[in-house]
Amino acid sequence: MLHDPNTEWEWENFTPEEMACKCCGQVRIDEGFMDRLQYMRENAGFQFKINSAYRCRKHNKRIGGASNSAHTQGRAVDIGCSHKEADWLIDNAKRFGFTGRGVNQKGDLAGRFVHLDDLLPGETGSPRPHTWSY
Repeated sequence: MLHDPNTEWEWENFTPEEMACKCCGQVRIDEGFMDRLQYMRENAGFQFKINSAYRCRKHNKRIGGASNSAHTQGRAVDIGCSHKEADWLIDNAKRFGFTGRGVNQKGDLAGRFVHLDDLLPGETGSPRPHTWSY
């Protein structure tokens, strides 16, 4: 279920602004996804720098995102991280209900991230659970 913008924001470690589309400012985020992300954050012991969360279709296309991207469904985040934080996210993603793990850990530290989503088998062209690199 998508979060209703007329209701209270329930996820204390994240703001609506950081979860919003960078193009249009809409916050269309799945509540179950956010519950999983919040629970993971509470157990991680470190902050999550959200590089990208919800993306409208226009923004997703402009940046070259997959046409069936979980970001356009409000069910994905790219977390800016490297080293031990990236290892922890990758190692623990399944435990917290994330089925998609995309890893970009090359190049400049500022550009590194881990993508997490919770799409199910049949909702994407990839098998689930699934891990890939950028």
